[in-house]
Amino acid sequence: MTSLLRMLGCLLALGVFGVVVYLLLGWAHQRMQRLHDQVSPRFLRETVPLLLPWEPSVGLGDLSSLCRGRAEMSGWRRMYHARGTMQSCADRNQAWLAYTVNQRGRQGEVHLCTSKEQFLLEIRSDSSTWADRYASVTVNGGWLGRISLASREMQDALGRSLGRVTGGSLVTTYGTTNYRDVSLAGQSLAQINSNLLHPGQRLGPLPPAFLLEVPDVSPEEARWLLALLALELYQDRNRLNI
Repeated sequence: MTSLLRMLGCLLALGVFGVVVYLLLGWAHQRMQRLHDQVSPRFLRETVPLLLPWEPSVGLGDLSSLCRGRAEMSGWRRMYHARGTMQSCADRNQAWLAYTVNQRGRQGEVHLCTSKEQFLLEIRSDSSTWADRYASVTVNGGWLGRISLASREMQDALGRSLGRVTGGSLVTTYGTTNYRDVSLAGQSLAQINSNLLHPGQRLGPLPPAFLLEVPDVSPEEARWLLALLALELYQDRNRLNI
């Protein structure tokens, strides 16, 4: 009789535990969905009007690697959310870009805004392999192209290669830079810092997000550089420290 009561007590405890876990996971899912559907759009609506007026000839050179904002995660379906701004090198209290990142498992999206344009990266996969993951890129609703997450190759609407990101270190140190070469249309365009910074990681001068290697960047080239930066925000492994 005592053994039966103990067994029933254990079953009851397991049942209660299961209900609690189920409720917590359901709450986490609802919260992450609200961040995606409500908080992200509202944040962009409120923040974009406060950004510095975007001009690629000025903004690309002054854009720092510093991100300011918030991030949250849930182990339920591996969901992540981040929202914030990317600051000016000259004045870290001023921002050039506003962004939101929402990820669920192997898929997700990034909204990256200047004062004039909105970039949308939708991360998808044609199969279960990492090599097939890519980001489709639109700017103000118009198609720009796609970027492979594995190779960082940029392609046009017909799948033709436009350029890629190469170089850099495989292992990086927390709070340091990791510049990688960006080539587009057969020429070296810039270097991009793939190791983004967050408050507390840099007390001195802020490293730029880009080191430009051409005197004049065309509007199309500027869009590709910002699209690559949006992908770095998606890949950022420090977003919980934002």
